[in-house]
Amino acid sequence: LREWFRKSELSADRAGLLVGQDIQASMRGLMKIAGGNHLHEMNVDAFLAQADEYEKGGDLRDSVLKILNVLPRTHPFTTVRAAELKKWS
Repeated sequence: LREWFRKSELSADRAGLLVGQDIQASMRGLMKIAGGNHLHEMNVDAFLAQADEYEKGGDLRDSVLKILNVLPRTHPFTTVRAAELKKWS
């Protein structure tokens, strides 16, 4: 069920982008959710680079740790949400 919750958050991000029609505003919103109180100091490219680094991962141990980190969560990691939204747009 949590996997469905995580996928529904990605769908909600896409719906927000469809309504707002501004990928940069969507990215800023996700960075704010991630804990960015000082958006003027945050960089969208660096934020997306974090997602890329996360996706590249490493060895089998890293893959297992990723799964264990994601299983209890109802929301995907915010950087992953941003990367998925960028791919979708």
